[in-house]
Amino acid sequence: MTFLAPLFLLGALGVALPLWLHWRDAGPAERRVVPSLLLFEAGEQPSVRRRQLQHFLLLALRTALLLLAALAFARPIWPSLLGASPASEGSLQLIVLDASFSMAYGERWARAQSIARDLIAALGPNDRAQVLSASSRLEILTEVTQDASALRDAVSKLEPSASRSVEDRLRQSLRAHVEQLERRLAERRLAVQVHLISDFQRSSLETRAAGLGLAPEVRSVTHSVAEPSPANWFIEDVRFVPGSEGRVRLDVSVRGVGTPQARKTLVLAVDGAPEEREGLELPADGRASLSFAAREWPVGETRARVRIEPPDALPRDDLHHVVWAQPAPRDVLLVANPAAAREARAYAAALEIGDPLGARIERADPRALAGRELETVAVVVIVDAPLPEAAQKRLRAFLERGGGMLIFAGPAVAGKNDSAGGRLEITGHALDAPVRADTAFRVQRAETQGDASPRALGENAGWSDVRVFQRASLRPASGDGVLLRTGDGAPLLVEHPVGKGLALVFASGLGQSWNDLPLEPVFVSFVRESIRYLADRREPQRALRVDDVLALQGEAAQVYDPRGAPVLALAETQQGKNLSVVDVGFYEVRRPSGGYTVAVRSDPRESDVRSRSPQEIALLDAPGERAGPIQVASGGAGSTPGKSSQPLGTPLAWPLLCCLAAVVIGESSVANWRLRAQEEEPR
Repeated sequence: MTFLAPLFLLGALGVALPLWLHWRDAGPAERRVVPSLLLFEAGEQPSVRRRQLQHFLLLALRTALLLLAALAFARPIWPSLLGASPASEGSLQLIVLDASFSMAYGERWARAQSIARDLIAALGPNDRAQVLSASSRLEILTEVTQDASALRDAVSKLEPSASRSVEDRLRQSLRAHVEQLERRLAERRLAVQVHLISDFQRSSLETRAAGLGLAPEVRSVTHSVAEPSPANWFIEDVRFVPGSEGRVRLDVSVRGVGTPQARKTLVLAVDGAPEEREGLELPADGRASLSFAAREWPVGETRARVRIEPPDALPRDDLHHVVWAQPAPRDVLLVANPAAAREARAYAAALEIGDPLGARIERADPRALAGRELETVAVVVIVDAPLPEAAQKRLRAFLERGGGMLIFAGPAVAGKNDSAGGRLEITGHALDAPVRADTAFRVQRAETQGDASPRALGENAGWSDVRVFQRASLRPASGDGVLLRTGDGAPLLVEHPVGKGLALVFASGLGQSWNDLPLEPVFVSFVRESIRYLADRREPQRALRVDDVLALQGEAAQVYDPRGAPVLALAETQQGKNLSVVDVGFYEVRRPSGGYTVAVRSDPRESDVRSRSPQEIALLDAPGERAGPIQVASGGAGSTPGKSSQPLGTPLAWPLLCCLAAVVIGESSVANWRLRAQEEEPR
């Protein structure tokens, strides 16, 4: 016997309750009439009464009631004896169409729809079917129905999406859906059969598992719509490369998969400018790149499109959308202790070499910060400068609004090695007395990094050459990320969030008595990348892939898709929740603080249209393994729509419920009879 909900069997433990009640009930004391108490001897009343089970018929009925209820809710199925069972009521055909991006290649989608219509036409009078689509997630397009017209309409209206299909996720979603249907339809004794119509891309396969992970009795049938030798060219990558004098070059990489040697034309269309065309020779089954001439891009956003001509069998990936955002020049404010003027000059020189923002480097005296406007400042760099209280409050507010800050804690901030240390009031970090190394500390990357780390550090390989002679004893706060440590395990570079902003705290100065970082090649890289990282946090995302998350960061906004339709309902615009982008093109984000555009492209793995071999596809037809009881029968090896197969057994839930009703009536009758008998007994 098999149970669909075996956990309900735990309810059978409730039989202990009537057993305890009947054992506890010792019944009424026996009364006898005596002429006199003179002949009775005095004795002690026993404190323990002898108990025994009473009313066995009523006890048996109550125990049976609880056992039958537990069994009925556990939904048992009695196996067929020697294969003799009632005829099945029909079959359930699940028609799953792969609606991922690659299915738009050539005639694949037309073939998939044709196969789905043929399966619907082959349904028998007792068969039911359901249409589903599979891309980044499994979507139910129809209910389980016998209405062939509703099934055909769902197939006709479905189109390939821009999403990527991952077979492992499909296995999990499909298994959960089939199990849910089995629980709903177990009593109808339907044979379940799954039809998967797909191009079976190589890139969608992450693990080589046989079958779809369904129950062994649920038969899966694969229908491949792929061509024997598909070929596809697509734009693999587009990059903006800043050059001299504010000019920016556009580099484009094109790849061919299964393609012959060919010459293609790349067309660049920039808003407000005439199209540019460049020829590109592509090797067989390879990639090539070209650069469009550098140009001066206007301040603000500029939308651009790059396309391949002539288009191929998958024209949707021959077009690539990009957004160039030329920010207005912003300042890097360098605040230095007058005693650390040499270190400040070294930092400014390294920043001018890197020039990550094209921004002006402005130096400020710590005492003049209280009246300094910070609206145009992207990042504040503090080189071992103790700050007045008013300046600390102003910089703290700058961080909370989303600013970036890099702090070097040298002797003026951390104290001398014989002092009790200091405190960074801006970030709230406590600084114990500085530590001087007997031999120089070596710098190492922290094992656990936050999202930021690699970009903020610059060239990671150069840090092992840096020697630290003195360091501040920095105690990380809650929520901090440690990016660098010294050889003794102490934190050297800490990432600390403050409101919407971020501070990087370097627990050492830039003087020669503290470390030799300014003398190492990694210093220029670190200055450039840390400033870029801190400044970019204020910039919104402008390039995403389909199914990526568009982060609104809690700010009220409305988002418009590439067709200009609003994505969010009116109530959702005030919530600032993140959302997934599901289409290729330009998404427009409008918010009170200013709007921006996001360019969304398809996943390049979907452009690799090569399919798996027939032997690999055949593995999906193999029965999978699934833990747990068998729930529903399916068609055998030759099962097709319209032909029923025999079920695994007979569901016993309804017979048990009928028995339960009879026991309830019997228990009530016996209990009433017993109660009347007790009331009629003489007192």
